[in-house]
Amino acid sequence: MKQSNSVNSEVLIAELELHKTEYSTLREEIIFWLDAQKHYLNLTLVAVAAGLGFFPFIVEQKTFIILLFFPLVFHALLWEMLKSIKFTYDLSHYLIGTLIPRVNAILEQLGHERQDTPVLGWEVKVATRPVKISRLVFASISPTSHWVPILAIAALLIAYIFTVNNQGYQPSPFEILLIFLNLIFLVFAGIWNTVIARKAMQESAILGNTQTDASS
Repeated sequence: MKQSNSVNSEVLIAELELHKTEYSTLREEIIFWLDAQKHYLNLTLVAVAAGLGFFPFIVEQKTFIILLFFPLVFHALLWEMLKSIKFTYDLSHYLIGTLIPRVNAILEQLGHERQDTPVLGWEVKVATRPVKISRLVFASISPTSHWVPILAIAALLIAYIFTVNNQGYQPSPFEILLIFLNLIFLVFAGIWNTVIARKAMQESAILGNTQTDASS
């Protein structure tokens, strides 16, 4: 019986070491995606500066259609930014919902005295803060970095409309089609950004309830 317990402890310790490596790897991946978001934000700001610099040339040459093609750059950057934040949320959810509870369960089986203090509890504490309605609404509409390309796209469409009106320019059917496509993508991006923020908050609430039930 003692030999069986010894073998079981060795297996649990080996699993614990694997989880330790997995935790370090996932934390590095989260940092990678957070850095990627900053990188895409910097590219967005560079693109905004480039748009402002080329705007007088566009008006002078009456190449207004560029104002409708340029948003494609921001759509691509926004897609990558939202994809990065989704991966970050997914990794955090796995850490809090699966990996950290399993590590604590192994430590309990090994007989570690932790006085009901969870190991790696900082991620759990931060992600499972009580969710209030006001905080949920604010998270959905707060000016995060993802709104920078969204606002840039909207600004380009507004600039196009005002410019062609002032110049007495008649948009072609293709340009009108581009306007509608940009508007559709813009609305979709805004909705997706809001959904991601709400989903993260709701998952935090679910995890918080799970952690509370587990500790009671």
